[in-house]
Amino acid sequence: MMRPHRLLPCLMILASMLFACAASALAQQDGPPAAAPDAKLLKKVEDFWHYARVGRFDLANSNANDILSGGFKAEDVLAAFEQVAAEHKDGLYERVLSWQRVDPLKDSAVKLLTVLNEGARLRRENPQYIIRQIERLSVNERAFELAMSQLRDAGEIAVAIMVDYLQDPAKRQHHFAIRRALVEMGRSSLNPLVAATEMKDVQTLEAIINVLREIGYDAALPYLAKVAQNKQLPVPVQQVATQALMGMGVKDPGALNTAQLFYELGEKFYYENASIVPDSRIGTGWIWYWVEGRGLQRIGVPASIFNELMAMRSAEYALSLDPGRTDAVSLWLAANYKREVELPQGAKDDTRKEGQPDAHYYGVAAGTRYLNPVLARAQRDRNAAVALKAIRSLGQIVGSSSLFAVKDSEPVLSAMNFPDRLVRFEAAFAVAAALPQEKFGGQERVVPIIAEALAQTGKPGVVVLGKDKQGVNTVVELVQDSYNVASGVTADEALAAGMSLPAVDAIVIGADVDRAMADQILLKARQSPRYERVAKLILGAGEASPFAGLAHVDPTVNITKAAGGKQVLADLARARERSGALALDEKAATDYALRAADMLRQLALFRGNVLELAPARPTLVATLDDSRPELVKAAGAVLALLDDASAQQALVAKALDEKTPDELQIALFKDAAQNAKLYGNRLDGDLTARLTRAAESAEGLDVRSAAAEAHGAMNLPTEQVKTLILNQSRR
Repeated sequence: MMRPHRLLPCLMILASMLFACAASALAQQDGPPAAAPDAKLLKKVEDFWHYARVGRFDLANSNANDILSGGFKAEDVLAAFEQVAAEHKDGLYERVLSWQRVDPLKDSAVKLLTVLNEGARLRRENPQYIIRQIERLSVNERAFELAMSQLRDAGEIAVAIMVDYLQDPAKRQHHFAIRRALVEMGRSSLNPLVAATEMKDVQTLEAIINVLREIGYDAALPYLAKVAQNKQLPVPVQQVATQALMGMGVKDPGALNTAQLFYELGEKFYYENASIVPDSRIGTGWIWYWVEGRGLQRIGVPASIFNELMAMRSAEYALSLDPGRTDAVSLWLAANYKREVELPQGAKDDTRKEGQPDAHYYGVAAGTRYLNPVLARAQRDRNAAVALKAIRSLGQIVGSSSLFAVKDSEPVLSAMNFPDRLVRFEAAFAVAAALPQEKFGGQERVVPIIAEALAQTGKPGVVVLGKDKQGVNTVVELVQDSYNVASGVTADEALAAGMSLPAVDAIVIGADVDRAMADQILLKARQSPRYERVAKLILGAGEASPFAGLAHVDPTVNITKAAGGKQVLADLARARERSGALALDEKAATDYALRAADMLRQLALFRGNVLELAPARPTLVATLDDSRPELVKAAGAVLALLDDASAQQALVAKALDEKTPDELQIALFKDAAQNAKLYGNRLDGDLTARLTRAAESAEGLDVRSAAAEAHGAMNLPTEQVKTLILNQSRR
């Protein structure tokens, strides 16, 4: 059954369609008649309608196909369907939607509905159609009401043309009705109207100011304050704006800080609670610009980035009024990052000029003073995608002088505790790249996080909690082919086991786990940066489960009735998607691992830094067994620089392994030689003997030469070196 919160948007869309259809039918009853639809098209629509109603679906589909393939304009198809629906006293969209539920008609109904919606869109944007409705506003009250329904449907595009009419003295007879209509359109007219406050036409500007006052939404306040305080405008216009502000409840308009008002509006846009919103029906947001001599001009953008662009615009206004607003710079940067995050894949933002730099460019150019608040905001919001972009930009420019100042260091250092691992990785990279030479709070986390990045494989990890070993094994068998798995029968045991995984993407709580233990692991996960953001899936739990309420408010908590089978895998995938954690595929994982190895090598080379590399040694040694040769080489290059006996021994042991490819053997022998040059011989007797044999008789001269280099670097006593010489002798 569809949940009520999912059903509601569908009902709203249906209601808007029905209203638009009914309004369109009524509109044809008043004013000049619309052009009659093409007779052939009209006949096809009539036949489709008739056969669909009487159940002759084969004939209905035949006529639908003729309509769809006949080359008719979408607006004409819409007009024909509206006429036929009116003649049958049917609701157009209601009837077509009902046919979607009839299997033999489903495909035809879906395709026809697409054409009808396109026709409605084209008509909404048709200037001539809108002009006819505007001029009907002044006919009489009935015509006004009917025209208003069409203008509301046309939305912001109609507002732009109405403003053009207000500027035209020859259209004076329509001005009163247009002003009334703009007020009645209310919130939907705000976006173009506030943009129009940039105009120089004093008379029309006064009219728009009064309309904004009557509409009454607070989004207009900064625009009205800007006009009221603009000394370049005539005094009467300033006075009208001042009176409008007082009419909207502002006691002392002269004391308003207009830059602050724009900043506050930008904050509302950033968090998507401003009174100016994109038209939810069309999936497009209009960004309006006032161009003197041309009027209101628009650029359509995906609705998903409308608020971000408007937040950027508000910040720009704030900066133009008060260039010292550092908070406005940070807001603009944050909104620009968020714009990139929210832009749908494959979509384009046409407000950006050809060749305009990306958000990273502006962040890097602005500097740490402005970027740190962006990162701090993203952390407060738990917005991993924005935080990742901000910390990557900071990583390009941060240094000891900017990072470890008390005020500026907090966002970067605290990002090492962020719930999303990619943000933690980038934060640790940024701190390490600064090569800190003095102790600082949180320094003990830097190298372990880099080591975690080194261990990434791209294969997701799951922690499984079961009541007992049998319960654990039941779940493990389901997921082990697709996930790295760690498990336990208590919360502490399971979470501790998870620390051994390269990454943890989900916690699965078995259906047999009791409530107290499930509560315990959820609580402990919330308290851990490693586990806080990961998806939690509770098996065998339906809507009556005590966890159902938590699942509705916490996107990381998910329930499923399934206790086993393939459904668990499907629900686990959905849970991971719902958690919002940033994905890490195999390529990205390898990139992070290589970056981590390179960073550890830099730290090892720079002896003056305070970061202790010992916590990374186990991961570096384990990486020698990785299947990615480039990563094995990178790990070996770091181990070559570590003052640790186990590092040297691991290098030699892996180089001597007969399964190790020649290329890696050579690299690892040379790394072992480097380590020995720095710290001397750390090999035990067995490894020394094996190394001697490799230097003497390894297959392939290049491998044998590399082994000999390592052998020589160990500076072995004569007793051990003589073997090489005597064994080659032909005496």
